[in-house]
Amino acid sequence: MTPPAPNIEVMRILLVLLLLPLPAWAGPPPLQLSFAAYVAGFRVFNLQTLTSMSPDDYHVEVGYRTAGVLASFFSGDMHSNVQGQFNQMVAQPQRYMSWGTWFGKGRQTLIDYPEGDPVIRTLVPLVDEAREPVPPEMMPGTVDSLSAVAMLVHRVTQTGRCEGKVCMFDGRRLSETVARTGGMEMLEPDHGSAFAGPALRCDFVGQQLAGFLLDGDQDRMHRPQQGAAWMAAPAPGLPLMPVRILFPVRFFGEGTLYLSEIVSRP
Repeated sequence: MTPPAPNIEVMRILLVLLLLPLPAWAGPPPLQLSFAAYVAGFRVFNLQTLTSMSPDDYHVEVGYRTAGVLASFFSGDMHSNVQGQFNQMVAQPQRYMSWGTWFGKGRQTLIDYPEGDPVIRTLVPLVDEAREPVPPEMMPGTVDSLSAVAMLVHRVTQTGRCEGKVCMFDGRRLSETVARTGGMEMLEPDHGSAFAGPALRCDFVGQQLAGFLLDGDQDRMHRPQQGAAWMAAPAPGLPLMPVRILFPVRFFGEGTLYLSEIVSRP
């Protein structure tokens, strides 16, 4: 059986689910977290994050590429980063970049925020007639997915809970993610996981609101997608971080992402 490939919409939501619980630690060294994702028993991609934040600003980097059996069918990798500032509890991105190759097609996005709202500088491939445009009146106040992560992280750090809501725009699609606290649970040992024990569960619902493909499955595209992340300190002296993540995959139900490695970066 050929393993499934998570689509771009699912991957964008997954990145937010992944990074939301990370605490904002001040000063170097930032932590690089490595994860392995499994769908239907197959390892399908590897993912790394590097996050550095202070009370005043943030820098988030994310990269993932196909792996395992999936990589033998097609090679794909995507990378993104953002820099921005905090205004109290609100993230204000300055520049967001994303690039890579997915299903053999090059992708590139560059969005600036000169007045606080998104201005698209580069978009490859261009939005065409196959996708409905995002209404301009929906764009003000939106942020890129990584700034959404930073803003929700900031709130988690201040409140100790998962609650949060954010609206994201990536140049093509506009979506919303809502997070809620699910409570403490015991994680049993599992293959690929570097952690077992008590963890705080955060539940998430992500939904695309605009920028739909005109010839796609409208019911599926409008349907909310649910996921969850379990947060724990995997070793003494480390902050709470996601150690296991459940994410939606079209046609296959759910996939699981496991924390596999932690490295301090100079």
